[in-house]
Amino acid sequence: MKKAWYTTTFRWAQTNITEIDSIRYDIPWWREQWKKTKVQGVIINAGGIVAYYQSAFPLTYTSPFLGERDLFKELVDAAKEDGLVVLARMDSNRVDEKFYMNHPDWIAIDSEGKPYTDGEKYITCIHSPYYRDYLPKVLLEIGEKYCVDGFTDNSYSGLGQEAISYSLYAKKRFREATGYDLPKNKNWDDPAFQAWIRFSYQERSGIWALNDKTVQDAFGQDCRWVGMINGDVVVQNSRLRDLVAIGEQAPIVMLDYQSRTNPIGFRENAVSGKILHELVGWDTLIPESMAMYQHAEVAFRLGAKPPAEANFWAVSGFAGGIQPWWHHIAAYHEDRRAYKTPLPLLQWHEKNERYLINRTPVASVGVVYSTNSIDFYGRDEKYLKFTCPFEGINQSLSDGHVLFRVLHSNMIPTSPEIFKVLIFPNLGAMSDDEIARIKQYVENGGSVIMTGETGAYDENGAQREKYPFEDMLGISYSFVHHGTEKPAMNTWQTWDQHSYVRLHPENRGAMEGPHIEGEPIAEIPRHRILESFEETDILAFGGRVECVTSVDPGNTVGLTFIPPFPVYPPEFSWMRYPDSNIPALIAKDTENGGRIVYMPADFDRQYFLHHHPDHKHILLNCIQWALKENPFRLDYEGDLDIDCNLYKQGDEYVLHLVNLTGTCKQQVESYVPCGPITVYMKIEEQDAFAITTLVGMNTLQADTAKGELSFTIPKIEYHEVCLIKKR
Repeated sequence: MKKAWYTTTFRWAQTNITEIDSIRYDIPWWREQWKKTKVQGVIINAGGIVAYYQSAFPLTYTSPFLGERDLFKELVDAAKEDGLVVLARMDSNRVDEKFYMNHPDWIAIDSEGKPYTDGEKYITCIHSPYYRDYLPKVLLEIGEKYCVDGFTDNSYSGLGQEAISYSLYAKKRFREATGYDLPKNKNWDDPAFQAWIRFSYQERSGIWALNDKTVQDAFGQDCRWVGMINGDVVVQNSRLRDLVAIGEQAPIVMLDYQSRTNPIGFRENAVSGKILHELVGWDTLIPESMAMYQHAEVAFRLGAKPPAEANFWAVSGFAGGIQPWWHHIAAYHEDRRAYKTPLPLLQWHEKNERYLINRTPVASVGVVYSTNSIDFYGRDEKYLKFTCPFEGINQSLSDGHVLFRVLHSNMIPTSPEIFKVLIFPNLGAMSDDEIARIKQYVENGGSVIMTGETGAYDENGAQREKYPFEDMLGISYSFVHHGTEKPAMNTWQTWDQHSYVRLHPENRGAMEGPHIEGEPIAEIPRHRILESFEETDILAFGGRVECVTSVDPGNTVGLTFIPPFPVYPPEFSWMRYPDSNIPALIAKDTENGGRIVYMPADFDRQYFLHHHPDHKHILLNCIQWALKENPFRLDYEGDLDIDCNLYKQGDEYVLHLVNLTGTCKQQVESYVPCGPITVYMKIEEQDAFAITTLVGMNTLQADTAKGELSFTIPKIEYHEVCLIKKR
């Protein structure tokens, strides 16, 4: 039985057609590019915002350069002759003025009745017959005429959280679904607005299901409508796309995530792969639209991206289980350098594809995120409240070569069978069920790390009457914080951020407070989480700390908050209060063999914002202590930046290392090779191992001693994949 295309198509190509391409598309040239890059599927513009075929629907906007030509058919025929899978690409949320004049009721309108527009185009209403009747008929027309394998759409979800459609259809559907009238404005405390957010997710998930069912019913179970999504969970929330629901429906994830954003960097692509694979399964394919043109803060659609920039993004995706899909805007380019970039990348992928799919991640640390918390806790400050702490944790883990996975909050385990440590980076909004699962996990011996306001609000973002983790953490929680979340100007008048934390001895447990104290430090050992700070008693902080009191004698309060004092003039820059009883870091062992770390101080957020190395080392020390034993580590000389991902594939291991050394906010023009690098892995097997590298093409000497496998990689240019087999 032939396998479905969405399980066997590992490399994709897309030439995003512009209107004028109807008279200049050199199909034979592009067919040769398909062959050179070893692609197995192509994404071809069909209809939606612009049609490249002769449609029977009179309101369809067709390329003015098309004439009597059927460019879509020519491309589909060429791809089929070459044995390629074909997805018809749609872009469906905008129409022209002629369409608007005929169906003004299908257009999204604001509270004053004015249509939403984007340039000269009108934004269609997700709740109208345009999505529920008209577009399905367009899909049927395309499928019947061209026998495509499936459909994809990068703009199917209409308006995002920033705008409400007040069309007659929107009002009617919302009223029927919730009993509310549409909210008059964005107010996160308004039950009607909260209902609108959840209703909006359901509407878009319903459109996905409708389109998918339409094409399956008409053309067979393997013809699928698979939309497109973005790899940034905050962006997905802002577009009202429910990743959990999409993960339940999608047989393949078409990831329209074309390049890195600053300041997160290339490693965000591997994290996106982790997030999505946990939702859809690690055997589901996730091809990603990787721009061959310059796609950054300023995009140059027709200019070639530096090859190193494109390659770093691509191989970081490979390391997270993502497949390549090269993407050009327009079918003709005067900057021909972009054509060369995908050749070695996809040729290497084709040669080694079996090691890059269908594999299970090896990691005992889970970072937990919550789309519900992003919305109802993050609200209009999603960047500060979610992105910064979440990415601060992820970057610390990557910098410390701690293997980790990323879990949605509905996947919180109740036992530490797989995940020995769960990290909750400032997940403010939690449901009662999520809280109960965390407590059960700890009771069963799991270790947790919590930061900031984790759990302080309910699923709607309302502050709880009592902090739900007080007993578990051994604290009294005040719902008051000290410090600022936003950078202050460094003047003698504004010095909010000039604060510190003080290091304390190991036996400092329950404290009275939070009053200013100025207590001296005793000459006794510090807790292990303060290792590497022997030569200092204070650390720069500059962030926000939740005001809590440690009440459990078993707690170790390793750090306390030093209130801010003036920066300028220098004559006044001295500590008014050398200490306080406000804990910045609390750690304890549990009765069931686990460990708990609570950080009232936002080291995760501050590390992402300012990259102070002390903040990273505090985070890593806490993680290593909670983990007890790190089964994986690297050894090398110099200040290197290497992102690590380890997988199990049958009896073999696949280790993917990405050398990000030297990468920065600016576009990367070259690589900074590094090596030698020694890898250490904890193993249970006593067998001999054979190590081969799939980039450098080397056979490495493997040593096993005391249950640990080690081998040395002589050099890594920008990435390396190590295949670890038993002999």
